[in-house]
Amino acid sequence: MTIRKGPRKHVAQSTETDVLISSARRCCICFGLSRDFETKAGQIAHLDSDRTNGDLDNLAWLCLEHHNEYDGKTSQSKGLTPREVKTYRSLLYAEVSARLRNMLPEEKQPEALRLIERLHEPNSFLSSCMAEALTLARKAGDGQLESFCRCELSGYFDVEVPKFRVIDAFVSANRINYQHWIWAGDLNNAFEFMRRDPAFIWKRLNYRQSIGEIEAVLTGDVEKTLLVITGPMKDFIPSSTTPDVQVNVYLQPSSLTSILVSSRRVLTLHLAVLKGPPLS
Repeated sequence: MTIRKGPRKHVAQSTETDVLISSARRCCICFGLSRDFETKAGQIAHLDSDRTNGDLDNLAWLCLEHHNEYDGKTSQSKGLTPREVKTYRSLLYAEVSARLRNMLPEEKQPEALRLIERLHEPNSFLSSCMAEALTLARKAGDGQLESFCRCELSGYFDVEVPKFRVIDAFVSANRINYQHWIWAGDLNNAFEFMRRDPAFIWKRLNYRQSIGEIEAVLTGDVEKTLLVITGPMKDFIPSSTTPDVQVNVYLQPSSLTSILVSSRRVLTLHLAVLKGPPLS
């Protein structure tokens, strides 16, 4: 493993909070190797050893021993690769989420428990649950949860966008006729064409719209529909030499579905921590 010794870039507070809540300060390597679910004194590790890369997917809570081992030369002999640690991290996050949902009898905290249960019902609207969570956050004096709910309900405008809202898109002044025979009704065909055509610019897009707007876009049978956003080039590529040209931004419905899944997971973890008692 190559250790990059550049200056450490401060991890955004919202990202750091997501790591701590998702892991419940359990070391994912301890859990992955020996099913050790005890809380650990530890640190947030950069899995690619690039201390300037603060992306959520690049971070994991590790105990001090495993953090030193992962960053040190001995990690090579132990075979602790980023892919391996990410697998352990996924297993840990799933275990934390499962335990949090079943942590307390209902009479101890009926509002939060009922809301978590409703969050995971098939036909529940996340925007409605988010509004109820905002009320609970105010009652509990939980500023982080209140801020998260407000941003999800009103959109991330003039504030930092969380990593789970950064999605792949293609920007172009051209308009695709999705009904054209060449696409054969397959979104992947259309996106593969855009990857090859220089008229379409690949972009990691900060999707700032509210949860309610996302749910409205995803109503009905849209999984096979090409989603299009229009606006001036400067809204999507600020460095463009033609900032006022109207462009189309193409994205897949699965990208917005992924935002809903991540938002629901983060809200569940916040609500579970709001209930107070430690995991057992």
